[in-house]
Amino acid sequence: MVRVGYIYAVLFLVICFVPKSSLAMDLRYSMNYIFTKYENVTRASVSEGNEYSNSLVGNLSLSESSLSYNTNLSAQIASTQYINEITADRTRVNLRFDTVWSLLPERVEWFFSDVFTQSTISSLVGDTPDNKQNVNVLRTGPNFKFRLSSLHSIDVEPRYENYKFELSNNNDRVNNTTRWTFTANSTISLGLSHLIENTRFSDTTLNPNYTRNNIDAFISSNKGVTNINLGVGGTVIKGDGFGTVRSPRVQLSITRQLQRLLSASLVLNKDVNDTGTTIRSRQDDSNTFTDSQSLDFFQQEGLRLNLYKRLDYGDLSFTYTNSERSYNFDATLDQTLTSSSVLYNTAISRTVFINAYAQRANVAFLNTVLSRDYENLLYRVNARYNMKRNLNMNITLSKIERVSDNENDGFEDFNIGVSIQYSSL
Repeated sequence: MVRVGYIYAVLFLVICFVPKSSLAMDLRYSMNYIFTKYENVTRASVSEGNEYSNSLVGNLSLSESSLSYNTNLSAQIASTQYINEITADRTRVNLRFDTVWSLLPERVEWFFSDVFTQSTISSLVGDTPDNKQNVNVLRTGPNFKFRLSSLHSIDVEPRYENYKFELSNNNDRVNNTTRWTFTANSTISLGLSHLIENTRFSDTTLNPNYTRNNIDAFISSNKGVTNINLGVGGTVIKGDGFGTVRSPRVQLSITRQLQRLLSASLVLNKDVNDTGTTIRSRQDDSNTFTDSQSLDFFQQEGLRLNLYKRLDYGDLSFTYTNSERSYNFDATLDQTLTSSSVLYNTAISRTVFINAYAQRANVAFLNTVLSRDYENLLYRVNARYNMKRNLNMNITLSKIERVSDNENDGFEDFNIGVSIQYSSL
């Protein structure tokens, strides 16, 4: 698993130093040096002292769209050395690669995707460098497209998926999605979809194998000012040794331009999910991070509201989130999250930019034996100075504080970071 990360690191560096003229793609990259001071790097209830780190971070994005294929690659490599050795040095790789080859135009395609990232090992422990493991998710398979008429189409997408965890239970999945779509007019489409998926674990003593069936009806309306997407259906999961689990599925998203400079979006969902698919779609959140030590599937209900306002001197966005997770086997992980955040961006001049972020999140574990409830408070201010067209300096001040009913879970950590960034643009 670690070797895979280093292979991606080598490929990243090779691509960065290949002349752009030799690549028929849109290539962008940047290199950062970051010096950071931590007051509590391990986020323990009692700090072990100040820690300092040197980090070298590389970012890369590459994309191309043609008649034969569509390819997108985004990658980040970060190597961090901790000077006082309170925590271990680490190299972190995050990569997402997606490509679709057209084998028969408008009829047959081949899809390939790979995600290499890190996930929190246990959600019962703080989100620290030591509480991370590498994860690789590979997916591939054909896309078959059947255009029955100008209004009706059927898509069939069989997939093989492989999930590898550095410390947890690996698993393989074979699934197929069949989707019928009816395009009523230029703004409204509707249809039906069916997913059948078979999941097999390398160690069934930890996680039983299971088969999932999802059936959904959906409708989409795009009228410019207001966009609405609604999906309603159900999930049936049959497992080895645990019977049948049934759950309704609801997915609703509404985006509306309220005024010329004011927009809002609302997302409601009720679904059955699991660690692998959450990591694959990068839904991991700093407060509701997935517990990849347990590969149990969970029922999730959530609401997300976002407001965006363009001001005379910058822009302001507000986000509110409320969600609940209920695990099928491990009830100690059942939890609710309520979070609100504010982000403000502004330009002081043509070369100086400021953004300020504040978040308050309450996490409550519902298990009466565990009985944990804590609140995370995060404040961050970043100033960027563009010294030249492709060279800038960043100074970041951040503070995270956890207030908990368990004194051993509470902590404070104040960070100061200074970085120099070189960009290809």
